[in-house]
Amino acid sequence: MRINVVPATPEHVADLAPRLRQADADEVWASGRYRPDEALRLSLALSLKAWAGLVDDVPMCVFGVSPVSLMSGHGAPWMLGAEGLERHAVPFLRRNRAYVAEMLALCPRLENHVDARNALSVRWLQWLGFLIHPAAPFGPFGVPFHRFTMGM
Repeated sequence: MRINVVPATPEHVADLAPRLRQADADEVWASGRYRPDEALRLSLALSLKAWAGLVDDVPMCVFGVSPVSLMSGHGAPWMLGAEGLERHAVPFLRRNRAYVAEMLALCPRLENHVDARNALSVRWLQWLGFLIHPAAPFGPFGVPFHRFTMGM
């Protein structure tokens, strides 16, 4: 099994969209009424940098950082994954901190929201060193989300 992280392309996004984890699909719908393909295309288009995590050349996740404010230097890290990503979590986790450091080099403060129902993503963000804030209603449906932050 070959695991690589490469710059994300529209082809990676198109491949991943129909295989998105249900928790991620639920999150993008709850946060802004986005379908998986819409959320992935928009996230890639808005990103300062984005990568695809590949297993044997098949995209298992796409992640990146989008600017929240160019004036303040705040960025929004994001990641969406395929069903089965958990089977490859350890090899990806080993690499994640380096990409968070690269995001911080672009944006000295990182912040975004994660669906409180997505316990796996919340644990991953904690492991990466993000501060997880208390859940509060967010998005068009008022679903509880945690704000998460790192940096200045």
